[in-house]
Order: sequence, then structure tokens, then C-alpha cells
Amino acid sequence: MDVKEAVDAAVNSCIADGIMKAFLRKHKAEVLSVCITEFDEKVFVKGIREEGREEGIEIGEARGRSETKKKTALSLLKRGKLTIEEIAEDTGLSVAEVEQLAELQTV
Repeated sequence: MDVKEAVDAAVNSCIADGIMKAFLRKHKAEVLSVCITEFDEKVFVKGIREEGREEGIEIGEARGRSETKKKTALSLLKRGKLTIEEIAEDTGLSVAEVEQLAELQTV
């Protein structure tokens, strides 16, 4: 079913159910025209895809920042010159996250 058929079926269904019956009977052609010309599936799909891309980029960047913080913390732990608290402060990780990395390093 294409968009025109779907809109026509929806308008007919509303009329049959008494939803805006008088208005839709009087202005059916105009309502169909507005609904069909206002809805552009290609533009809609393009917008959804763009939103998905942006969301994916944001997630990827966040993961990258997190991995960088963890690698930095591991490097600082290996040097052994800073406390866990100092490493947490310098990397932006929580003390618990740094402690967890320290435990993994000793395993």
C-alpha cells in the first residue's frame, strides 16, 4: 500500500467511525493532498538515518574517551609513582574504577 492509499484508507476509516465526519466529507480532497504532500518518505528516512549516525558517533566517541582514560590509568599504575586516588583524579575515573584496573594488572 502506498502513501496515497494509506492516507485515503485512514480518512475513510475516520469518516466511517464518525471522527470529524462532516469536516472530512467536505474537505476530503484537501486533507488527502496536504497529508500526501507533507509526508516525504525519503526525507523522513534520511532524517532517521542521520539521527542514528549522530548517536553512533557520540557513543563511539564516549567509548574512545573511556578507553583512553583506562589506558592512561594503567600506564600510571605500571609506573607506580602515584596513588590510586591521584590516578583517579588525573584521569577522571573513579577510585573504584582505578582499583579494578589495578587488580586486573596484578592478575
